[in-house]
Amino acid sequence: MKKIPVVVTAGILSFFLSTILLFAEKQNIMVTPFVNRGEVKYNWISHGISDTVMADLNDTRGFTVLSEESRQAAMREMELGQTGILKDAVVVRIGEITGAHVVVSGHYKVSGEGISIYSKLVEVKSRRVKKDCTVEGDIKDIFSLQDRIVNTLLKGSAATQESSSKENYRPSFTAYEWYSRGLEARYRDPGKALSFFQKAVAIDGDYVDALLKAAYVSGRTLDRYREAEMYLQRAEKALKRKGQKKTLIYAYMLMVRGVVSDNSGDWEKAGRYYLAAKNLRDALKFTEDEGYAVLLINTGQNYEYRGDLDQALDHYTQARFILDDLDLAETSIYSTLLNDMGIVFHRKGAYDRALEFFTKSKILKEKLKLERSQKYSLTLNNIGNVYLEKNNLEKAFEYFQQARILRERLKLTGTKEYASILMNLGIIFSRRKEYNRALPLYNSADSIYSEIGNTRTKSYSMLLMNLGTTLRSLGKKKESMNYYMRSKKLKEELKLQNTSGYGHLLLNMGVLYYNTKDRKSACRYFKEAYNAYVRAKYHGQLKTTALRFSRECSP
Repeated sequence: MKKIPVVVTAGILSFFLSTILLFAEKQNIMVTPFVNRGEVKYNWISHGISDTVMADLNDTRGFTVLSEESRQAAMREMELGQTGILKDAVVVRIGEITGAHVVVSGHYKVSGEGISIYSKLVEVKSRRVKKDCTVEGDIKDIFSLQDRIVNTLLKGSAATQESSSKENYRPSFTAYEWYSRGLEARYRDPGKALSFFQKAVAIDGDYVDALLKAAYVSGRTLDRYREAEMYLQRAEKALKRKGQKKTLIYAYMLMVRGVVSDNSGDWEKAGRYYLAAKNLRDALKFTEDEGYAVLLINTGQNYEYRGDLDQALDHYTQARFILDDLDLAETSIYSTLLNDMGIVFHRKGAYDRALEFFTKSKILKEKLKLERSQKYSLTLNNIGNVYLEKNNLEKAFEYFQQARILRERLKLTGTKEYASILMNLGIIFSRRKEYNRALPLYNSADSIYSEIGNTRTKSYSMLLMNLGTTLRSLGKKKESMNYYMRSKKLKEELKLQNTSGYGHLLLNMGVLYYNTKDRKSACRYFKEAYNAYVRAKYHGQLKTTALRFSRECSP
């Protein structure tokens, strides 16, 4: 079962915003990638402009700036307009699929050393261009040009002055170019994107945007935790040097640290980072935006990792209220929330309810044109897991294979998510009693986990259990028990005694002891398995099996 941790851009760049537009009600604003109308070699500027404009907007309180996660759906719509002017109808469609009330879009052209940028503010409901502007200047003065875009679009009689609390920091132009190239490649080729972010921070060591993006890609997408921690430490030091401990950027950095810690399996540390991020956002009174909902979702995931399903569901419900209130029920973030709620029901053994939420998440991702994203592969994997629990092996195999093929196309085979898919395919072959086909898949998964240093996680403990079960079926009882004991030790070190997975392990150990004629040990493990299921509030078929076996052991 795979989670989908999420991060929302939190206004990382430090530009002065002199005016904001006040609306009668809080509005959602989406910034789309600007279209390059010139030479292809300047495509990278598109993502740099959009990122900077989002950063300028994020500290304002007149509206909610929709996240990069939501923006990915818009990027699929933008593909039709990369060689020309983006029509207003397409801009409106972007707003509709992301839950935006207003959309900032535009295009640019580089001529020699100069650049011309056209931008517009479109109201989604009326489909009217509320304001537009053109700014021109030297390409290396792009930071000032981007500031002018925001100030011009949002300036008016309804505007009010608000200055940024952040230092007016600007990276070197070359570092900015590498950073923007990284943004351009981030979802298409994460490894290449990371190399670009690395070049940016090599040039400018205090470039917090690039440091945090490098940390997220390395620690979340590529599972390179030590590298991610190095970038996060550098980002934290840079923020402290600038006196920015009480800012939204610092809260964002804390949340990224939580996401990376969760991904590496250090859930206690992740929980502390999420709490610190929440406390800072509460103090700053940023508690009604998409970013706060994302933080609640991540915190809910953390509780789910630690086996507290009720707290997980409570945080997900709070996040859902916020997203509903912001009219964000048809967005990528909402699809993530549906997925996570499905995971809780799955762990509770409520498989039909879990399938309902996973299917809703899948349908919403398809509506948002996210079928080629890693998040879509994770939802496919989760649906496969439900069918596996329902013993529909054909359906489970279908979804696991789809998830595997997608991750291979995305070049994401050296990750724990890919290892999880291989493990699930191995389970299918084990259920079909094709153990010699299951074992190589498990071994491949083991190699990936070991290579990326992901051997102290819940997923790895599951792999050890599955290896033990396969070896047990091949008659290698001694090797089987060795894997079971390794899995048990790891689960206990991770404090997973109150999870259904711990119950599954104990039940398997009981079966092994039963097969070796050690009835006393078998009965003990059957009873302990049932008790683990009770603690986990698990209501699946295996709980009934454990109870039946334990009763048969009674005198």
